[in-house]
Formats: sequence, structure tokens, C-alpha cells
Amino acid sequence: MKYRPLKALRPAAVAAAVTGLTLLTSGLGLVTPPAASAAGGTLLYSYVLGKSTTSVPNAAPVNTAVPLSLYGNVSIADSGSALRFDGNTVDQQSVGYAKPASGTTMAAAASESYGAAVKFTFELPGTQKCFTDSPNYTQIGRFGTGLSQLKIQMSKCSTNTTAVFPECRVAGTLSATTIPVVRGTQALIPGKTHIITCIKSPDRSDGTSTVTVETTRLEPTGNITTTNTVKVARTGDFSSTAYLTVANKYQLPAQQNNTDQAIGNFYGVSYCKATLPDDVRTCLTATAAGTATSTSTGTGTGTSTGSTAGGTLLYSYVLGKSTTSVPNAAPVNTAVPLSLYGNVSIADSGSALRFDGNTVDQQSVGYAKPASGTTMAAAASESYGAAVKFTFELPGTQKCFTDSPNYTQIGRFGTGLSQLKIQMSKCSTNTTAVFPECRVAGTLSATTIPVVRGTQALIPGKTHIITCIKSPDRSDGTSTVTVETTRLEPTGNITTTNTVKVARTGDFSSTAYLTVANKYQLPAQQNNTDQAIGNFYGVSYCKATLPDDVRTCLTAAG
Repeated sequence: MKYRPLKALRPAAVAAAVTGLTLLTSGLGLVTPPAASAAGGTLLYSYVLGKSTTSVPNAAPVNTAVPLSLYGNVSIADSGSALRFDGNTVDQQSVGYAKPASGTTMAAAASESYGAAVKFTFELPGTQKCFTDSPNYTQIGRFGTGLSQLKIQMSKCSTNTTAVFPECRVAGTLSATTIPVVRGTQALIPGKTHIITCIKSPDRSDGTSTVTVETTRLEPTGNITTTNTVKVARTGDFSSTAYLTVANKYQLPAQQNNTDQAIGNFYGVSYCKATLPDDVRTCLTATAAGTATSTSTGTGTGTSTGSTAGGTLLYSYVLGKSTTSVPNAAPVNTAVPLSLYGNVSIADSGSALRFDGNTVDQQSVGYAKPASGTTMAAAASESYGAAVKFTFELPGTQKCFTDSPNYTQIGRFGTGLSQLKIQMSKCSTNTTAVFPECRVAGTLSATTIPVVRGTQALIPGKTHIITCIKSPDRSDGTSTVTVETTRLEPTGNITTTNTVKVARTGDFSSTAYLTVANKYQLPAQQNNTDQAIGNFYGVSYCKATLPDDVRTCLTAAG
């Protein structure tokens, strides 16, 4: 996915989220047996591989009596932190398999979200550059009329003869046997460790659903993550009594037909279900030893249909063409341009605007709101979010900000007020590094609510995309806020996702200005401490029923 100057906020998508956990850095190597429910998600199966070549206990309390049995050419690898599976069509085959003694292996209602994750070091047989058949990395269920299946596999030579991509297939009681796989766009690299996550959203009333493939390649200099979300036909309920398998299918086929064999080192496998896709992601991340991802690739904000993959684009400003006014590319609020004021100049060959300001003689801001009514309104049952793309800059030789500069916001913070805001941390948080922060408040929020802070430090001179997404309020009185931080690098973008459970916020309703790079009205010059400086490429706001749809809308908003 290509980055265009905020024409389409492209955080390729989702993720690793944990209450304060930095995704994409721990690996899927399941640790201490986790609680059965993680951040709203229920852990169904969680297998940490590497300690035995015969049987692996399930760390998920829901199915404690369901170990993963191991068979065939399986050996301890990577100093006991992985299992190596081997096989071919001549003389070797191997598999891990598990299912309860009775009842379903996995069941989920059409209204639920569910997913799986697997961590492995990718390997191709011999000198091959692709697979003749699609090897199975993990699955529950088989594919056919009236059958349910959740499966992570790799692409085969008929897809691409020189590269391999992760694929996910999800089917349920309503699925046709002609449904296609959903394919990730990040090619796997032999010898590198990857985490692949597959997450299905609840079925929607319009007869659709989404399947998300998240691909993370673990690198010592920073993990590379790509997220691909595809709209599919609704699947209906999921119910399967078939085996959960790892590295092959089970029952095993005849030796000469052993083409579904996956080879290489496997570290762990997990399955979760929940009401919301974000909770499945968090459950897989927090329980499957870092089995999660969330990505980003691009941010721009240009033309859009107004409704993107189930999300409604509210505001989308592409910066760089004018220093006075920027039209809104979102059809919902076409008559709401972003007015520009102060020390604003064209930057980066016309693909960005530079905002400058201090407490002495400069200040600048972008500001917008409709002539009447609310700037933004969202029900407690909806999800909403914002994204901003910019090149990070600190004033002079400073290593932190004395106050938290405002990168974009709608609303102010106070009793009975609503606010959605992306800002940066200040020196009282850390004196040598700056982190993105998000604040979301609504009609039920206390003025004491904390910000949600990302864990990836921003690097001066580098271009970043920060996305803030709030989930719908839950019946248990909570919600979640997710901060996704992507640093754009020519060798591969670095993305970290942090999801934190917060108190429910209630409805969102604000008549205050949408602002960029400061607050508006502007304060007195000497109090201009909320000023953000640097090149800004674009800003977008979306709302939807599900957080994944907000993420997709912000990503594809243009």
C-alpha cells in the first residue's frame, strides 16, 4: 500500500494491542498461562511450542483438557523455544492436532468476531521460490458446503512464482464453497520469523463482513507489519468439530499427497473470540506472546466516497497546495474547508504544509467547523477516530516538549464536553523521548481520565502517522482506545499498536473547532505552548460501527 501525502491515511492496519503492551516486539511464544478472557476477548487455545515432541498443554483455561498432540517428524528447535516440523511427499510428514473429547472444537455466533495467530520462521523446501500447493500453518475445520473453517495458509505458485504471501480463509454456515481466500500483501522472507494473524469481524446487517490478515516480520531494528482488511460476504455462525491443526491437516493424507505440509520452526499458535475484532486482536496479542500486529502504510486524504468499508469519512484534508484554505475531501462535510492562519508555508515540494510557532513572535493553526450544528457527533455504540501524518520536529536542541503540542483535535476537555485529540507527550512524561498520546472524552467522561500513550518514541526528521481509534462502549462500562504509531522507512515501515481499556465515554458531541497543529481560538502569544511545528501532510476523521471499519476508513480515506 502506497503512501500518498495524506490522501488516504494508510495505516495498513492493526496491530498488536495490549493494555500498555508494545505490540510487535514480544514474539509469539506464549508465556505464563493467561486468563481465559483478555481485554474482552476469550482465549480458546494457546499452545507454546518447543518443550516436547509428543504433547503440548493448552494454556487457555477454556479448554484445559485439550492438549496439542504431536506426530511424525517433529524436533526441538531454537534452543527449546520452537518445534521444527518437517515433511515431503516421499518419506517424512508431521503435524500437531487437537480437539475436545466431545462437542465443538470451536463455535462462534455470526454476531461475534474470532481469529487465530501463528508465529514461525518461514522456510521453503530446497531452492524453491514458491509452493506447489498451499501449506497449512494452522486451521480449525474443513472447507465445504455447510462446513466452518478458520485457516492460515501460504500462497502457491499459481499465485506468484517468485514470492509467497500469507492467506486466510474463513467460512461458516452461510458461506459458499466459492469464497476466495484473503491474501496479505507482505511477501514472506525465508529465514525470518513472522507472525500471521487472521481476524473475522461480526456479520453486518448489509450481508457483509470483513477478514483481516496481519503480517509481521520480526526484525532486530524494528518489526515490519502490514495489515490487509477485505470485505467479504457474511459467513453466518461458525461451528466445527474438526481438529485444530498446526503445520498440516489431520487426519494425515497418504505420503505422496502430503502437499499441505508446512516446514520450519513454529513457536506458538492461539485462537480467540470476542464481540469486537479489536478485542480478538488484543486477546491474541496478550496471550499468544506477541501474536499480533497492526500496521500502517500511508496516509493521505484525498477524494473519497464518504463511506469506506463500512466507515463514514467525516473530514479529510490534504495539505500542501494552499496557505489559506484547504477543501474537505469528505462528501459528508464538503462545505467545511480547513482555514489556515499564521506562520504557515508550503513544504516538501507542495505535498505538505509547514506550521511554525513559539511563545515570542510566531504561531500558526488550521481550523474548521460547520456553519451550524455539531462538528462531530457519534453515539456511544459507535466507533470513531482520527489520523494525522507529519514529519516530527522538536524546537532547537530540545529533546522533549515543555507542554503537550496539539497535532489535531475536535472538542475541548472538561465536564460535559467531548474531545478526540492527538497530541505529543511532554517532559514530565520523559525528558529524552516523545511519545504520541490520544485523549477521548464524551458525555460520561470524568475530567480525570488519563491520556492513552503509544510506546514507540518518535524520531526527529522522520515522517510518522498517528491514528487514534475508540471502540463502542460496552455493557460492562468500559471501552478501548487504540493508538497506532507508524514511522515511514524506505526499507519498511515500523508500526506499534497500543490498545488500552478505559471507562466508557458515552455519546460524543462537539460544536468546537477541528484544529491542526494548535488549538483555536489561538492563545496569547506568550501562552502558545500547544503549538506543533513541522511538516503536516494530512488529517482525517472517520466513524463506523466497528473499530476495524474506522481503521480501514482512515487508511483508505482517499
